[in-house]
Amino acid sequence: MTVYILKNENPEALLPFMSEQRLEKISDITAKGVRTEKICSYALLRYALFKNYGIEEAPVFSYGEREKPYLSDYPHIFFSLSHAGGFSACCVCDAETGLDIQDIRPMKFDISHRICTEKELAEVSESENISEEICRLWCMKESYGKLTGKGFAEGFGAIETMELTGCGRLKTMKAENGMYVSVCGNEPLPEIELVTVTADEISDILS
Repeated sequence: MTVYILKNENPEALLPFMSEQRLEKISDITAKGVRTEKICSYALLRYALFKNYGIEEAPVFSYGEREKPYLSDYPHIFFSLSHAGGFSACCVCDAETGLDIQDIRPMKFDISHRICTEKELAEVSESENISEEICRLWCMKESYGKLTGKGFAEGFGAIETMELTGCGRLKTMKAENGMYVSVCGNEPLPEIELVTVTADEISDILS
């Protein structure tokens, strides 16, 4: 499995690769950062679909339970998108998957009591870098929430990451940019490769 990572910059160069559906979706977005994330993550999805499945056309989304999006014309292909810290990430595969990326930022120990199990709290309290450990766990739990489609409503304190990693359903690693990347599945995951791409590479492939 490959996770593609793109720095969110020069979104206007990627606008030609938007579907009419996505253009309509972003037309009312006034927040520059959010608009950039939407454009870059969609272009990255198109890149991933081409690289993995040879799909050239702009995908159209339908929405299922809890408004979780899926590909209207390719319901057998699953995807997950994430963005944080000025980067977008995407993976596509043949099984339901949840993906999250997380930049490392200052985190107070108090928040760990809201998101951690008792086992995880012990792990955090013994960490040499509490903020980073909380960010790592947050990323892991977000990927599980994206897999189920429940997001934060899943109740992060009820998600035992140690069990998920122990059975191979959850994998977490660091990207070249220092961000955490977590992938979660319903079955044990294959090896995961992180690949950084540029807007120019996306343009070259999709043009």
